[in-house]
Amino acid sequence: MAGSGFTVDVRDFSAAVRRLSSRELAETASRAAADIIKGRAEGAFRHPELRPAPWPPRKDSSAKAGVSAGRPAKKARKPHALMIDTGNLMGSFSVTRSGEGWKITSSADYAPYHQFGTSKMPARPMLPFDDQGNLLDSAKEDVETAMMQGVARMAKRLGFTVK
Repeated sequence: MAGSGFTVDVRDFSAAVRRLSSRELAETASRAAADIIKGRAEGAFRHPELRPAPWPPRKDSSAKAGVSAGRPAKKARKPHALMIDTGNLMGSFSVTRSGEGWKITSSADYAPYHQFGTSKMPARPMLPFDDQGNLLDSAKEDVETAMMQGVARMAKRLGFTVK
C-alpha cells in the first residue's frame, strides 16, 4: 500500500540489541548446550543411537564365579542387554557453572574409565566428544537447536517477536 509504513524507535531497538549481546546471551546459549549434552550422556544408556560410538558387549564372568563358589550359575546376560546395573553412573551427571560458562560433571568416580576405557576394559563413551574434546557431528544439530531455542526465549523476555 502506498503511504503506509511503520516507525521504529531506534533508541529502544539499539538498547534491546545491546541487552541481547550481553554476557547473558552467551551464558544462556552455553547452558542450553550443556543441558543437551547431559541429556545425551544419560540417554546413551538406554538408546544406542545416542552413543558416541558402539559399546562392546559386557563380559559376564559372574556365571563362572557362581559355579566355582558352589552356587547356581547366574543367568547369562543377553548380548544386547543395557549397561545399567544400579543406574548410578547414568544418573550421576550434572551441569554446573564454571567461570563464565557451564560444565558437565559426573559424581561417579569411575565415569572416566567408561568414557575412555582402560587397559582391561573397552571404552563405552557417553559424552558426545572425540578424543580431542571436539563435539561430534552427530550431536551438533541438537546442541545448535538448543542454543537457538535458549536465545529465542531470552529475546522473547526482552520483548522481541520470535518466529
